[in-house]
Formats: sequence, structure tokens, C-alpha cells
Amino acid sequence: MAANHPRRWIPPPSISPEEVYMAGLTSDAPGITRFTPVGSPLPRPEEVNPEKLSLALEPEVAAIAAQHQSAVSGTPPERYMVVDIGGGTVDITVHDKSNGRISVVLPPMGNTWGGTTVNEALSELLQEILKDKDFQSFLSSEPTRAKVGLNKFFYGEFEEQKKTFGDTTEGTTEMVLTLPPAFVGFYGNDKLGEVRKMNMHYDPGDLSLEIDYHQLEEKVFKSTVDKIIKPLLLLIMALSKGSLSPLARADKIDRVTPVLQGSSCIAAIDFGTSSLSVAYTTPTDGQIKLVPLHSTYERVPNAIMILKDQETQQCKVTEIGYRAQSIYGDIKKEAQNVIYFERIKTLLERDTALDRTTQVSSFTGGSYYLIEVIAFILTYLKEKLLTDHLKGNYKSSDFDWVITVPAIWKARARRMMREAAYMAGLTSDAPGITRFTPVGSPLPRPEEVNPEKLSLALEPEVAAIAAQHQSEVSGTPPERYMVVDIGGGTVDITVHDKSNGRISVVLPPMGNTWGGTTVNEALSMILEEILKDKGFESFLASDPTRAKVALNKLFYGEFEEQKKTFGDTTEGINEISLTLPAAFVSFYGNDKLHEVRKLNMHYDPGDLSLEIDYHQLEEKVFKSTVDMIIECVRAAFDELGSDGIDTVYLVGGFGGCRFVSQKIEKAISEHCGMLYDNIVCPVQPDLAVVRGAVMWRKDPNIIQSRVADATYGVRCEPVFNPSIHDEHYKYVNEEGDQLCNNVFDVFVLKGEEIKDEVYKGKFIHSPQIDKQHIPIYCTADDGVQYTVDKDGKPAVREIGQLVLDVYGNKPREERKFYVFMDFRGTEIKARAQYRITGEEVKTVCDFLSKHD
Repeated sequence: MAANHPRRWIPPPSISPEEVYMAGLTSDAPGITRFTPVGSPLPRPEEVNPEKLSLALEPEVAAIAAQHQSAVSGTPPERYMVVDIGGGTVDITVHDKSNGRISVVLPPMGNTWGGTTVNEALSELLQEILKDKDFQSFLSSEPTRAKVGLNKFFYGEFEEQKKTFGDTTEGTTEMVLTLPPAFVGFYGNDKLGEVRKMNMHYDPGDLSLEIDYHQLEEKVFKSTVDKIIKPLLLLIMALSKGSLSPLARADKIDRVTPVLQGSSCIAAIDFGTSSLSVAYTTPTDGQIKLVPLHSTYERVPNAIMILKDQETQQCKVTEIGYRAQSIYGDIKKEAQNVIYFERIKTLLERDTALDRTTQVSSFTGGSYYLIEVIAFILTYLKEKLLTDHLKGNYKSSDFDWVITVPAIWKARARRMMREAAYMAGLTSDAPGITRFTPVGSPLPRPEEVNPEKLSLALEPEVAAIAAQHQSEVSGTPPERYMVVDIGGGTVDITVHDKSNGRISVVLPPMGNTWGGTTVNEALSMILEEILKDKGFESFLASDPTRAKVALNKLFYGEFEEQKKTFGDTTEGINEISLTLPAAFVSFYGNDKLHEVRKLNMHYDPGDLSLEIDYHQLEEKVFKSTVDMIIECVRAAFDELGSDGIDTVYLVGGFGGCRFVSQKIEKAISEHCGMLYDNIVCPVQPDLAVVRGAVMWRKDPNIIQSRVADATYGVRCEPVFNPSIHDEHYKYVNEEGDQLCNNVFDVFVLKGEEIKDEVYKGKFIHSPQIDKQHIPIYCTADDGVQYTVDKDGKPAVREIGQLVLDVYGNKPREERKFYVFMDFRGTEIKARAQYRITGEEVKTVCDFLSKHD
């Protein structure tokens, strides 16, 4: 196979061909395994398959990628300059593509003033203040710890903020960096206080260093940026005889919105408990692309920062994801105009308590309607795609939108996502939500504009489509498979059969709410127990804002990344090390923190680190969550009975954890009494859902049938039949007819396969009304005949109502109508029409109003 499909590996130009030969890239050799002692001879490596190696010039290939993006969003330029600013170098080149192929107009130009020189400038500034050239004193005190501290500060903490410098947020005029504890311990607070001479501020409480933007520009960024600009000016002078037409005519390019047909223009939003991501496709090339939501990150934490204008009450999302977390961590107590949320999706799992007025508390204080917070996030993601990424070439109404939801979610939570999308203007060209409704004020149902342009996709179904697509690329995909989608908040399991080319969902959705965040919560509970501070209430009461920042950073920043890689063991490393926030350590104190040794953990006050060995992590932190995931998987195998499956796909942010896959593989083998090793984790399992959502919307008919997860129906009053009806429910109406009250009129039974059928019910609406409300009920129990039992207690659960616009002032016969219920899709849909005239009746499925 390899001989028929040769692949060429393209290394960065900083790597020489000889290094690549040593690594065995062009051969099947294992690669280098030991160092040659310095001074010993180092022969030239053998050139194996040299034709399979190419060196690519970075600005040239960057230009090809940039041209491809230009081709997607409009007409690409014919003559252009590429400025490739990396960490170590600046590379500049000019291309002409007027004949369709690239001609390099000038020889490469540039210098070695890349991004790392900015880090070095900050380093030199601190060395000068501390009077410690190259930090020699600090490094000689304890070399390893000092190097780690400096590296973490300059190439970790500062590196991320450096890249977003210039992305100013209203009210933010400085950068806040957390100094390493070892750094502070060595130099001391008095010496660090000297930074005030440079108009900086050091806070010993949280070890933070504040540098205002003007100082950063002048002292840290300016020299590097000046050096980058110099070769640019030289190059423009060299080109003065021939104008750089692409830059000159960029403003002349017509921004005409393409004419779109069908579903060739699709945008999908994966609204996860822990993370957010957006993918799309447009008619220009049909490829599925991901939207960078922060720098180059295509998936970012579900965190949102909103700024509120105190005079107009207008609100605007200013940041999401990592950037929102970072800025929230730096805000001061008096920042009254800041509203911050994280992981709000967990509230949507409370199906029975969920309605349009469900509230959520912000991290910064105050309560808001949950549906409006979701709408603000969706509005921001919409603008990120349309304005920032696609540069205004498309309108919101050009797209068919998809929002992903867990399959185990019920109708209320799904409806909330739909109504939030209407508030965000996804299906219209409205700007979207701009202010919060005060809690306690009425919150009407939003107008349904172009409802057909919004679909809700079930996460495990679309993840399966993406995983199947990867399987098709690499070989023959399985025909019958299970998908275990383990996200931050939920575990979703589904089983598919694709033997005829289209997907049949074999089992109703199964799962629970033991997603990845329950692991974070388990670690939190252990520390709460050790510190004897339930819910960290004492810590939170001491300084709410700073305490929330510290806890969030520890459990959903520091630990979150290590959690996902748990199980990817490195020889000689058998523990994880977490850096405790300075505010956390300051509040509890070293003596109390040393109590962790009772659980075989180790706390080091020198660098504020907490070490937990793998065995303790497995037993105390991961086990309960993984056990609950495995319980769901076993239940799914039990439901299948003797029907086997070919493959188990593991997807989702936590589904890619190696430890989880190992435990599931072992559990399936034990449960089935045979070795089972056909567990597949797709490439980028956390992005499988959003990619698959676009694929599904391109061809929604790929899913030909689903299975009802419950029995659904309405209440009716048929003519009393003594042979089938219970006397208890008999009553006589005003017209003298004997009827049976509270009969459960079933539309679809739990476990029933749903294909292309719709279900029709007969009704008559009351006179003198213009809206008819028909309650919708469901039950997981078999054999339910009445909506209430003989004691008057509900035998079924009301999940919502059909709301119909009717004409009340009509004769009885003309008030009779049919209701057609559709359970085929991912949402319950309904339509109604009058029996005699066939006239359509406007019908809405309302699952969010309170029905007391």
C-alpha cells in the first residue's frame, strides 16, 4: 500500500536533511535513540530515499495557504507580499500569480527579530530593575527550579498575552502577569517593589506584576517592531518602479454576497459544557473549515466576558475562551461593568426545572436569565464567523445553522437552544441580543424567524458521521458501531447500523451526566475535605473575586489540561504536579496544606506545587467518573443482547483521554467474555462533533430512522366504552354525552422505530378563544393508559404545550382540526389544519413556558 501512495514529509527549513535522515523519517528505521558524546566522531548519516524529503521555504508555503483562504472568501490577489513573523525570524517575499502560477519577484529578505526578541526585551528590563544580569544569581541558587520558573514566566505566562497585545478590551489598560513563586521567594517583595520606578506595579498578595500598555509598547515591543518594519520599507522602495497592486486594489474588490442555493452554506456551533467550537462550509469549495476563536485555537473554553454600559444598559461580549479567563483573572473588585460566566451548559441538564425564566449567577455577581446568556454567546460566535473570519462576505441568513446538543437532552433543553438562537439573530439578519432583561420582568417567547434555517444535531450521531468519514479515508468503515461521546458535562451513547448505506439508530439515546468536569469536581472535593472547608466557603468569603479566580485557574486551567492526557505515561514520571494559586496558599497557609500527606500527596511550599501520584489520581479522582461511564457502556451492550457491533468510537473532549479508553476496553472485554480491542478514537476527538454537524446538515437524510426514547402523547376524552375504559374516569358532558376523561392518547411508544411517519390526532377547540393550548405528555413506563391515576396524581409528565392560533367564533364542526406530530428529527415538531377546509393553523411547540 505504501509503495502505491508515496508521501513526502516537509520539515521546517531550520532542520537540515541530515537531521531528518537520523530521525528515520524517509525510511522505516526507528530513529535516533542515543546521544553521541561530544568530541566523538559524528559521521554523515546515510541518505535513505532522499527523494521523499523536501525543504519548504516558510514564507512561500504560508503564501499558498493565505491565497487559499483568499480564494474561499473572494477573488485572491495576483501580486502580493508575504510577511512571515515567527518566533526567531522575519521572512519577507513578494509573489506574482497573474498567470495562475507563482513567480517570486524579489529574493527573500528579513532578519532574526522574531517574536522571541520581545520576550528577551521584557527579560532585560527585569534584569536591569533587579540588578541581576541574565538572572545569574537566581540561576546559581537552584538551577533547575530557577530555569523552570523563568521559562514558565517568559515563554508561558507572557507568551500567550504577547500574541494578543493590541486586542484591547474597554477599561483594560495594563497587562497582568503572575510571577513564579520561586522567583518571588529569591528576590523578595522589597526588591520587586522597585518595579514602580518603571511605572509598573507589583502586588505581593497574588504575586502579580502589572505593566501598563504604554510601558509595554515603549520598553518591550518597540525595538522588535521597528526592526521588522525596516526591511519592509526597504522592500517597498525596491518595488517603487512597479506598484504592489494587491495592496493598492484591496479596497476596490467588490464585496458581493454570493447567490446561495440549498444547504451549500452551513455553519455549525458545538456548544459544549467545557468548550466552544465553530465549523462551516461555503459553496466556493465545499470543504469543512474550523473558525479560530482565539489566536489559532479552534476550540476554546466555554467562558464569556460581557461589558455593560452603565448609562445605556447596552451589553457586548468582548472576549470568550482563554482570553476571557485571563482578563477575568486580572479584574479588580470595582469592575462593576464586567459580567463573567463559565460552563453554563450544566444548568441545561435540569430538564424538569428548566423554563424560559431559569436563572444563572455570574461569577462577578448578579443573576440573569440563562436563555439570554446563551444568546449572547451565540451572537458573539455568529459575529466571529461572519465579520472576523469571512470579512462580511456573507449574511447570517445565507447560512443554514446547526447547534449540537446531547442526545440525552429532553425537549425543554433543546427548545432553549433554539429560542436562544432566534434571540441571537442566527436565522435572520438581526444584530442579535444587546441587553439583559431584568430578572423578574416578563420574558416573552421570541419570534420564530426562518425556523427551517436552524437545526439541532445530536452530538453522538454527528460525531459518528465524522468518525465514519475518517474510517472511510483509512479503509473499510464498520457497518454496525457504538459511539461513546464523553464531553465535559454528559456521556452520550448511541448505536448505529449502516449496512444499507444509510444510518439507522438502533437504540434510544443512553447516557448520564458524568462527563469530564466530574473529575475536576472530585479533585475539588478531596482538597475541601483535607482543608476542612466545604465548598471552599471560607476562602470564597474572604475575597470572592480573587478566590473564584484562583479556584477556577486551579481546577479548570492547571488541572484541566493534565486531566485529558492522564494515561499517556512517560517512563520515570508517575505523578502530576499542579501549581497552587498564590491566593489559595496565602489563605490556607503551609501548615494546613501539608495535611495532603495524609492522602499520599506532597506539597512543596518553595514553588507552591502539589504532587499527586498516578495511583491516588486513579483511585480518588478518576475512578468514580470512569465507573459511571463504564456502567452506561455495559447497559448499552446489555440492550443490544446477542447483536454484536464492529467498533466502538470514543469521541468528545474527555473521550480522547487514554486512561478512559483503556478502562472502557478492559470493561467491554470482561463484560462480553472475550478480548475486545476495536476501540477507535478519531483524530481530534474533541472536534468530531462540530465537523460531523456540518457533514450531517449537508446530507440530513443520511439518518433514515431513530428509536423513540420515551412514550409521547396527549390527553383526550373519547366516547366512553365500558369494554375498554375504567368506570372511574367516566363523566357526562353538558350535552349529555358519556365520555372518558384523562385518556393518554399515544403518538409514539418508547423503543418504537421512527422512520418517515407522522402522527395525526383529532381535536376540537373551544369557542370564543384565539389560542388553543394542548399539553404534550411523556413517560418512560410501559402500559400507561391515563394521564392521572385514580388518586388524581400525574401518571405521565407534561413536557410542554402545542400553542395553536385558532378562530374561536365558528360553528362546532368548523372548529375541528387535525394535529400532525413529527418525531423523526432531533426536535418534536407539529403542524395543524382544519378538518373541513384544510387551512393550516399556526402551531408552536412550547417547551419552555411554566405550566403550573
